[in-house]
Amino acid sequence: MANRFAGKGDYLRDTGTQKWINVFGDVQVIRNIERLRTAMQRKILRKAIAKGLKPIVAQAKRNAPEKIGLLKRSIKSKVTKMVSGKVYVDPRVIGVKAQSTGGRWAKVSIKAEKGADKGYRAVRKAIVSQNPDANIKKPANYAHLVEFGTRHAQAHPFMRPAMEAGRKSALSEIEKEAKIGLAKEAAKK
Repeated sequence: MANRFAGKGDYLRDTGTQKWINVFGDVQVIRNIERLRTAMQRKILRKAIAKGLKPIVAQAKRNAPEKIGLLKRSIKSKVTKMVSGKVYVDPRVIGVKAQSTGGRWAKVSIKAEKGADKGYRAVRKAIVSQNPDANIKKPANYAHLVEFGTRHAQAHPFMRPAMEAGRKSALSEIEKEAKIGLAKEAAKK
């Protein structure tokens, strides 16, 4: 019988003499083994999910309109802490069109540096101070308008069709990679 005082041992009741027996370590060892097993599974699943998301990202990039190409370049994937995946438009990517870029759109990533003022506003301010004529766009600010449309612009879905088209292949890729990863871990022992 497990006790609420985990880590201090288990108390088993001896029904014959009505005394408590303190058993140290058993539950803690079992819990640590379970945590180790869970950690390995998470590590394997994270790699499998990351690999499974690649076809969806590729399809979303193919579907995205290429007016300036900035939206395509900002589509990324990520495996979350809860061991699930997401495909998204990176809010840290901005595009700059200025004389310094030769009149072309250049992709700039907002990097968070220690002690530095970070964020879109700070980067925008720095770019405009160097190039007053700079045109700055942030794809994360307009991606939903492209996906769903507005009353002035027709919808051009790129993310939803990619998710629908790539769902089955992503799940089969995740399953295949998870099996391979688990087999490798089992072979190590």
